[in-house]
Amino acid sequence: AQFATEVADCYGLVGGIERRWAIDSAAEERDAHFRASILAYDQGFKVEGDPRYGLVNSYNRLNRLLSRLLLKPELLEGGVVDLGPELGALNVREELENTGQVIRDQLSSTRRGDFWAMADLAMIEVILGSADPVTAYGDFNAKSPPDFAYKSALAGLPRDAHGHVQLAHLDFGKLVAREVSKLYTERTGRTKKLTGGCVTVKIRRGD
Repeated sequence: AQFATEVADCYGLVGGIERRWAIDSAAEERDAHFRASILAYDQGFKVEGDPRYGLVNSYNRLNRLLSRLLLKPELLEGGVVDLGPELGALNVREELENTGQVIRDQLSSTRRGDFWAMADLAMIEVILGSADPVTAYGDFNAKSPPDFAYKSALAGLPRDAHGHVQLAHLDFGKLVAREVSKLYTERTGRTKKLTGGCVTVKIRRGD
């Protein structure tokens, strides 16, 4: 199980590197790196989900969906979309809903009190618009996670003059909209207001 965990983490590391590379790349190179990110996260998800290893995680499972949203933001609208022979067909919105339920089940059993699980679930709830950001991230914040986890999960959020996160002003929807809507406009020539979270919220293990 330990070896499988490390393999899944390595795939997650590659997925994160490729995603950052995509975000920082020119438009003509961006899709290739997003696709490489998705492939890596998909492989990590296969390891995480293999019953032989008994891993209980949601890292690659969630990030494979986030990278798909950045590649094709309109996937948030729902419906099965085929991204080609390597990435296959998937209903990303439905998968986000399913992943949220899986994490809820984990939090009530094998991942009780796991702040990473709380952060993952909060992101999903905000992306889907089922909870406002302050409410969604309330359990994570109340858990008083260690500094590295707190900084990772709340990266890029508004802070006061003392460097403290201003919980009353958190708006993860606007954070994701900034990236997802921008890419949507680039690809379609149209503007669209999307509910979302932000990939920078979840920057751990190489993401």
